[in-house]
Amino acid sequence: IMQCLLRLGLLSLDPKSHVSAGSAAEFLRHAVGSTGDLKSLIAQRLGLPAADPLVARLMLALEEFGMLSPEHSPITAPTSLDAMSKILQHSLKLNPGERDIVCLFHEFGIENLDGSYDVQTSSLVAYGDAESGETAMARTVGIPAAIATRLLLEDAVATRGVIRPTLKEIYDPLLQRLEHKGLVFAEHTKHGVHNSLQRKMKW
Repeated sequence: IMQCLLRLGLLSLDPKSHVSAGSAAEFLRHAVGSTGDLKSLIAQRLGLPAADPLVARLMLALEEFGMLSPEHSPITAPTSLDAMSKILQHSLKLNPGERDIVCLFHEFGIENLDGSYDVQTSSLVAYGDAESGETAMARTVGIPAAIATRLLLEDAVATRGVIRPTLKEIYDPLLQRLEHKGLVFAEHTKHGVHNSLQRKMKW
């Protein structure tokens, strides 16, 4: 869906894409064409048949975003991306009783000195708390920053200057304290992977 929005020009950062529309629907129409059947115009812009399942999914998403509604709600933004951000901020906000989810997945291809290949994965799944309203996004962003700040205040980091969190003196204590907060990465390694995987992973 995001790729479709990008191809339709709705995520443009070009200053020439300045938006001043009376509604989200008007903004969409301006992007894909002001006359004609909307679904057909969108399919044409994407180079897909109007009956393609992806077009149907996109139309459902646009409806969920409120971009097919004639409701008057003026939108002014410096770029199309800023306009879409405003639309999504309104339409995708959490309702009472809902919670968010954060999923992280990293896959590393490793070529060993003996020529063999390994694949190492690291993943994290965190859920927000529907009762308290605390989001998983807030926890996974705020807690690491707070821990890093505390490490500096405790003088637990000897390195000075602008540093990256890839230093062992930073990530070791940070990961340990994250685990105490319930944020745990699951790590797995698959040894002896055939070298054809190298091409598949585009190393």
